[in-house]
Amino acid sequence: MTRARRGGEPVPISKLIRSVIARRGLGGSLPLQAVSEAYARAAGPELAARSRVKGLRGGVVTVETDSSALAYELAGFREKPLLESMHQQPGAGFVTGLRFHVGAAAHGG
Repeated sequence: MTRARRGGEPVPISKLIRSVIARRGLGGSLPLQAVSEAYARAAGPELAARSRVKGLRGGVVTVETDSSALAYELAGFREKPLLESMHQQPGAGFVTGLRFHVGAAAHGG
């Protein structure tokens, strides 16, 4: 199936879909990279130094923290403000939730 451009030749629908995916940052590893950058900006340098994005599935971002106290604090008190801030960042508007768990130190493991 193709769709004609204004005053031009038809364009395959698959090419249009790939173009939209690329423009929205939804293809390949780009979403995870964009979300990681958005999280770091939303969290600020202090939190970003102690946590990092580890995964993305179905709009839910998994964040690894360096301590259970930080995971608890983020989940209990900072999830909503972080999400709101992330939604203002390029490439992260589709994020629907954050999940926090304890893992290796953010930048040491």
